[in-house]
Order: sequence, then C-alpha cells, then structure tokens
Amino acid sequence: MLDILIIISSYIVGVFFRNISVSREKKRLKEQIEEIENYQNLSKYEIIEKLIDQEPTLLKQKSRNFLSVLTLATTITSLLLFTFTSDYTFQILALFTISLREALLLLINVYYGFRD
Repeated sequence: MLDILIIISSYIVGVFFRNISVSREKKRLKEQIEEIENYQNLSKYEIIEKLIDQEPTLLKQKSRNFLSVLTLATTITSLLLFTFTSDYTFQILALFTISLREALLLLINVYYGFRD
C-alpha cells in the first residue's frame, strides 16, 4: 500500500511542477501579446501569426530535451541495476528504506506527471 501511495505522490509532484510551468508560460504569452504594437486592433489570428514568428528561447528548447534524456537515462540505469542485481539503499527520515533502482523508477512517474 505504501508503494502505491509513493507512486501516486510522485506523479502528483510532476503534475505540480507542470502546473507551475503552464502558469509561467501563460504569463509569458500575455506579456508577449502586450508587447505587440496595436494588439487590440489585430485579430486573434494575426496575433497568433506574430507569436509564431517569434522564435522560442534556446533554454526552453533544451530544457524539454534535457528532461526527456534524463528520464531515459534514469530508466536505463534502473533497468541495469535490476539486471545485474546490484543496488544501493538509503533511508528516508528513518521511516522507510528505498533502493536506488526503485527511486529511479519512481522518477518516471514524476516525468509522466510533468508531461501529462
């Protein structure tokens, strides 16, 4: 039962970070729209065209790729730890012990929560 709660809570952590990201994106888009000259007089299609013409930042492009590569690396590492039956365990707040391979697999739930 504790494992299921941990899986669900890790997914919720990912959803939380996704909500923060979406709210920042909305704020950024609002600021970009307000920077367009005479945006009140333009149709929504013209505003969208002007926003599309603006290139996304390099940081934003790289951060999504980095998150995907990080998730792939943690999954492969975890599967390798399962394959070679080697593992490292650590204790969290003296409540329970978690292994490295389990923690890496739990990061997948954070990723899915973020991408959902």
